[in-house]
Amino acid sequence: MARAYSDDLRKKLLDAHSAGEGTLRELSDRFGVSVGWAFKVSAAKRQTGSAERIPQRRAPSRIDGERVRRLVENKPDIILRELQAELARAGQSISLAYMARVVKQLGLRLKKKSIHATERGTQANRIRREAFIQRLGEIAPEDLIYREILSIVEHGASQCHGGIRAG
Repeated sequence: MARAYSDDLRKKLLDAHSAGEGTLRELSDRFGVSVGWAFKVSAAKRQTGSAERIPQRRAPSRIDGERVRRLVENKPDIILRELQAELARAGQSISLAYMARVVKQLGLRLKKKSIHATERGTQANRIRREAFIQRLGEIAPEDLIYREILSIVEHGASQCHGGIRAG
């Protein structure tokens, strides 16, 4: 988001205009601001009598930050979509982007879900791994290369995990 021009610049432009040093169009060029902005600040001064900008009002967040904090503390591997669903159940519907901003503003970090070393050697994971290896064994090597190239063409190289294997 663009930063607001300083009150000093506003004051200089309006003082120059009041002193008759040029039209708002000419002064906007001289001060390096848009013509629209020059007209806007001039109109604001006429209405309020002040050259200073009016601070923008920000609405307080609709999200209960403490609720989000408790949800993350109770389940550190919760993902944004799950947080969003929990808040929706409580009647607070927000986008994932806003949910990410709330988490960041609260200084929270979501932990990635991954299989921990102790879980890797479990019987269930051994069975899954063996089934995966068996499925790979059923695919001809030339098909693997073809499928990887096809994946790169469809999704781009950054989406292809492991790159192209030599044949």
